[in-house]
Amino acid sequence: MRGFIAIVIGYLVFGISNYVFLMMQGIHPADAPAFRLIVITILFGCLTAIVSGILTAVIAGKNYIRYGYILALLIAVIAAISMIMQTGNHWTQWLAILLLAPLALTGTVLYSKLLAWINQPKA
Repeated sequence: MRGFIAIVIGYLVFGISNYVFLMMQGIHPADAPAFRLIVITILFGCLTAIVSGILTAVIAGKNYIRYGYILALLIAVIAAISMIMQTGNHWTQWLAILLLAPLALTGTVLYSKLLAWINQPKA
């Protein structure tokens, strides 16, 4: 149950923060915005993907890498479904599938590296 909650919270942090960011910037996901806004969106998306991966790992406790894979898959699948259902430009969905989903998994891996560094024997 804890793993399920971790995935849900991780995805909500990722999804809601990116949605709110796009709306605050006045960007509709199906529109082609200016290059500057695309770069800012990519940077913000990368940050939220990594944070959501770390958050998922922290909440999940044990087997957190497994839940990181599930979070990444969930991000990619929801983006693919959105791409199928939506007309227009699909740049945000491609961004989620090709970059942000893998970065969510990277967040869980970073968490494991951080734990290993913290728990290493002191000399």
